[in-house]
Amino acid sequence: MGTLRISKKIKSILLSLTGNPDEEIRFEAFEALWEYTGEDVLHPVVARLKDDNELVRMTAAESLSNLRDKDGMEHLVNALTDENEIVRRDAEEGLGKLGDTSTIPVLQAFLQNETAAPPKLVSMLASIFWVLNSA
Repeated sequence: MGTLRISKKIKSILLSLTGNPDEEIRFEAFEALWEYTGEDVLHPVVARLKDDNELVRMTAAESLSNLRDKDGMEHLVNALTDENEIVRRDAEEGLGKLGDTSTIPVLQAFLQNETAAPPKLVSMLASIFWVLNSA
């Protein structure tokens, strides 16, 4: 069996685990999916941004950020309002990684409304910087 075929099989197994009732299995599946891309990865990742478990939401936001897929931009914007600070941070970093200048007003507005500690503000400014330098 070739390496590509094995990789596709592993991806398929991991995708099937993203909806598992056990939150630890969902979390581990998303961590392992960081190396994969494609629309088949995008949809389960987006669905888990609303998961009850904050670790699963954090991992989903990180995975969506790693995909660098512009179809995920709206979902990252929505994740900026998550109750968990790390999910919000991963979402804004993901928007920065997309390199789409249309995200700058969103990041600026969020920056003005965020009452976060200075490291968070630095992180948000870094995201705006990523956008400007990749455009």
